[in-house]
Order: sequence, then C-alpha cells, then structure tokens
Amino acid sequence: NSCTVKSSMDIKVSFKVSSFYGATRKEYLYQLKKKHHLTECKKHSLRYSTIYQRNSYFDERIVWKWFPRQRDAFNYCSLTKEKYLCLFTYEKVDSKRKFLVTSHQQFWNRYSKMKSSEKHFYEVIAESKPCRLYFDIEFDKTKNPNLGNGIEVLETFIQLVCSCLHSRFKITLGRKNVVDLDSSTENKFSRHLIFHLGDNTLFINNIECGQFVKSICLCLSDYLNTGVSNSYFSNDKFERVTEAMPSIESLHKIMVNNDEGKTFLCDLSVYSKNRNFRLYLSSKFSKKIPLTIASENVFCFKNKLTKSERRVYKLQNKTFDKDYCQFCDTLVCPDIDGNIRMLTSVGDALPVTSSINPVYLVTCKERRCDGFKVSPYPDLDQFVLQQASINSLNGSIRRWIHYEERHMMIYDLDNNRWCANIGREHKSNHVYYVADLRSKVVYQKCHDPNCANFKSSEIQIPIEVLPFTDNDVIEQFEISTDEYLNMMFSEDFLPDTNVLEKINSDQHVQYENDTNVLEKRNLDKQVQYENDNDISINSKEFDALFEEDLPIDLLCSES
Repeated sequence: NSCTVKSSMDIKVSFKVSSFYGATRKEYLYQLKKKHHLTECKKHSLRYSTIYQRNSYFDERIVWKWFPRQRDAFNYCSLTKEKYLCLFTYEKVDSKRKFLVTSHQQFWNRYSKMKSSEKHFYEVIAESKPCRLYFDIEFDKTKNPNLGNGIEVLETFIQLVCSCLHSRFKITLGRKNVVDLDSSTENKFSRHLIFHLGDNTLFINNIECGQFVKSICLCLSDYLNTGVSNSYFSNDKFERVTEAMPSIESLHKIMVNNDEGKTFLCDLSVYSKNRNFRLYLSSKFSKKIPLTIASENVFCFKNKLTKSERRVYKLQNKTFDKDYCQFCDTLVCPDIDGNIRMLTSVGDALPVTSSINPVYLVTCKERRCDGFKVSPYPDLDQFVLQQASINSLNGSIRRWIHYEERHMMIYDLDNNRWCANIGREHKSNHVYYVADLRSKVVYQKCHDPNCANFKSSEIQIPIEVLPFTDNDVIEQFEISTDEYLNMMFSEDFLPDTNVLEKINSDQHVQYENDTNVLEKRNLDKQVQYENDNDISINSKEFDALFEEDLPIDLLCSES
C-alpha cells in the first residue's frame, strides 16, 4: 500500500498509494456513512446509546443508558453502585415506556434543550429511596361545580397537611415550603405538590409516605362522618388540627365527586412501589399540557449561592445554574449530601443518620421469582386466563410473581380491567389475580385505591392444575406424615401383583444370562493368558484382569 521513490540525491521518499490515487470506494463509503451518522446524532438528542466520560477529578462519570425494562435498569444501577445515578422513564406511543439511567445534572443538560413536544418524562420513585412528601391533586370540574377554580379547596388541603405534620412530627411548614406545579385544563383540575420538610428531612420511602397520607385521609373521613378520628391521631390532637381550618364545610370539600361516587382530593394510588411521577415541564404523550409552576406558587427557588457554596463551585470549576436548581426542587427524590433525618408513618422520626448511598438495591425479605408472559406453570396460567376471560374480555398475562415461601402466584393482566367490585372495567387502574396454592383457590384483586380492600369470590383450582412435588404434598394438602405414608403404600398406589412377579421373573432371567456371559468371558481371558507365554504381568495386574473386566492388552506390559 506504500510506494518508495528514489531521487538523484539518493533520498528515499515514501508515501501511501491512497494519497496519490485517492480513497478507495470502500473507504469513501465508510467516511460518508460516518458523516451521515454524526448528522443524525445532532438531529435526535434521544438515542439508544451509552456514554461514558469523565472530564476532571470533580466531574461525575457521564452515564446515559436506555433499558427496555425497569428491572434491567435497576440491576444496572445496583451493579455500578454510583451514588449519583437515578432512573427516569420516557413515555412512548400506546403508553409504552423505556427507562433511562443517568444523573440529575446530566439529565437536565439534555432535557432543558429538548422541544416541548419531546418532553414525556417521569421520575421513578424507587421503593428503597428516601423521598419528599408529595401529592397528586385532581378532580373533575364538571362534577364539582361547587369547588369553582379549585384554589380554595387546595389551600385548605395544604393547611390540613401542614397541621398534621406539626401534630405528628413537630415540623412547622407553610405555603412557602410547598412547590406547586399545575397542569390543569378547562375540565380537569390537576396539581402536583412537593413538600420541602427542611433540615434534610425525608420520608424513608414512598410507601411510608403513602401510609402517612392515607392516615390523614382516614382520620378526616372518620371525623367528617362520626366526629371521632381513628387511633392514628388521638381525638384531642385531631381536634386541634381541625381547629386551624377555616370551617368544617371547607373540610367537606376535600371529599370530591367522581364517576364512582365520593373520593379524596388527592390520588392515593401514587404511593405504590417504583412509582412513575411526571416531571416538571413534561406532559403525557396523549396530551400536550405540561407541568409548569403554578401562578399561586410562593415557594422561593434558589437563585444565588452563599459564600461557602461559591468557593466550592470555584474549586470544582462549576457554574451556577438556577434553572437546574429549580428542577431539583421539583423532584420527589432529591440528591442530599450530609446527614438525613428520615421519617416513618409509625412512631417518631428516626434519629439522624449518616449520609446514605441511594443506589437502587431492592431488598428481598423472602424468596421470589418473577417474569413476563408465561410462568413455569403453564397449566395454572391457562386456568387463570380462563377465569379472567369470563366477561368476554380476553386478557393476557403481562407479568407474574411467584412467592415460594407463601406458595402464592400473582398475575398482572393486560387487555382486561374488569373488576368484580364495580361490575365493569376500570378506566386507568389494572386488576390482578392471586393464586393461593396453599388454599388451592384463585381470586381477583384490584390496584385501584377505592378497591384496595376488595377480594372477589374464591374459585377452586383443580387438582391436576396445581403445581406441586412429592415433597410439598404433606404441606399442600395438610395431612400428617403417617397419612401420607399410608396413602403412598395403599393398594391404589401399589402396582398389580402379577406385574411385579413378571418383572421379577424377567430380572432373574436377565441375571442368569449376565452370569453365563461373565463366566464365558473370564474363561476366554484365562485361555488367552495361558497362550501368551511371552507376556508377563505382576500380581496386581493379574487380579485386575478378572475384577475390572478390562481388555487384556491394556493390562499387559512388555518384558
């Protein structure tokens, strides 16, 4: 590929042939493809790609990795063990989603440059990650004309939550500590509220956060119906909470009307495990109404640095971005350095702990396995689908979970939201079926918070469908060991006597035939040994000759 030219001065000059004749067709096409690839990258900021880069000692490693499934994204976060990594969800067509692993700073650098039509992102609130107190406020304006624009009932609700926080945890908050995000339309009132508890105070996870919210709603419901609250708040405490409210009528407005009757102003279903919560400036894929700062918001976002913070930024060669700080204040799960005071729904606040590593490590208290579509028990899958298809709705298994210690299978369904509690399909929430293998029954439950305590009538699972082994028979059917042994050795389980006699006779004939063959082989080996007078073997090899039944030529050695 190179050429050497010798001049009159005897100086050798070497150059590549391609530099003289030009690039070959293969090289030209490669360069053209590379140029086209770079052009496409500039057009589309979101791509299925992974980027790793570190510019300086203080910079975090740049990670931008997509996953088709949430479980794979969690596994990646747990393996990398990077403290700053978090998980986001991107909504696609038909409510399908893909999952992004990156940091808050790296996400904002790209998110802030996207078009509004491309922003359909959600924050994943991991079950093991501390979080702020958050609410999803919504109601239908057409079904609640008495609430007007909804501002008055919203202020009453915020005041009620602040009073309960002070009564339960001695935390004093006001409207200025609440980030208010708005995505309301003409027919629907929709707000997201993020409470900043102050002093690095967070709930230990969103499940405990949800328990606290549900306790407020239950106390309010009992108080409005009977005048007495439940045991979470003592009667005098909750009375002191309600004394701060404008009036009892204002508390009644927190119970709003929907298609199913009365419900709470806040959505109680947003406190589930690994919940997706819409991000600031994002909209749902089917709608074009983004979450923006509400006009009634009085939360003071950070717009300048303190002296100590300026020194840190200068040392790390960073610039202050107030828009990024505003974005971080709207997140449910923040990045907090230093000590964290964690709250639980029961008992007092936990003592101040050291800085935790918010890596997505899901702790398993019991053995379980899960998967998609088909489980290890296809017969049980078909039986559950038959029960789910009774109402002319052909559902399919989206996901299954098997709890080994509890002998229980959970089936999440697709294409079927029919709930036996309301006698129709739910509009947004799904249903699931529980197969209790210990009790040998199947029943339907629901993800809707209004049907949280509902359980359909039990359906007996046929014995031929149950997945069990011999080791599980005693436990599955709740019989004693003696009964199990008597059952196994009863006449129903033992084979026919004539069959046993025939088997024994065949085995005896086979044994006699094998003995005759062995004697004949040993006799042949002895004759072969006597004939081979020139071959000598030691005593051990001689014994092995007849005991191991090996070819004689492998045991002999030349003299």
